[in-house]
Amino acid sequence: MARVILVWALAPCLALSGCGGPSNPEGQSLTDWQRDLDGASPEGRRRAVEALQRVGLRAIPMFVVALGSADPAVRASAARALGRIGPMAVETVPALAHVVAHDPDRDVRVAAAETLGRMGDIARDAGPALTHTLADSDADVRSSAALALGRIGASEPAAVSRLVETLSDPQPDVRASAATALGQLGPDARAAVPALREALSDSRPLVRMLAEDALRRIDADD
Repeated sequence: MARVILVWALAPCLALSGCGGPSNPEGQSLTDWQRDLDGASPEGRRRAVEALQRVGLRAIPMFVVALGSADPAVRASAARALGRIGPMAVETVPALAHVVAHDPDRDVRVAAAETLGRMGDIARDAGPALTHTLADSDADVRSSAALALGRIGASEPAAVSRLVETLSDPQPDVRASAATALGQLGPDARAAVPALREALSDSRPLVRMLAEDALRRIDADD
């Protein structure tokens, strides 16, 4: 992914924490670690990501840059690191949404979806990207996107409709994730009730159990 696609997301992060200057793990500055993220050595890039994880909030801009690395391992590690920071990394939601919908590597897309889910409802702006990702060619990506939609509270009709469609996914783990997400949405997912009732006859016990739980959650306010 070209770094230029993500650079616009750096502005709020830079306002939060600044870059360069002070020493950090192993005696290097953030600027030094950014240089290492661009380095030719895979080991050097790995060490840079690991070191930046110990920096905390000040490393957020570097992780956004790393989401545009040519190395998919670095991109995935950066997405996971942002997940560990959690809601404090809200400025990165647009960049993560782009990654989850467009990164060519499935591990990176999974990591981005999981991170958005960890952020909770402050990541609701990523709902359209996660909804789009329910059509991903990889089952793990679809499953991660479904779970994230539930965790961020994506109750828009388009999201609920696609989750309903996902209840018919050929992969049982994906169907289970869709049922889980609809349950997390509660009464806002009332349009999913007919499909969830059909899912009570799913061939997999876990899907049936999660569909039943979702129906209880949706009807909880009645």
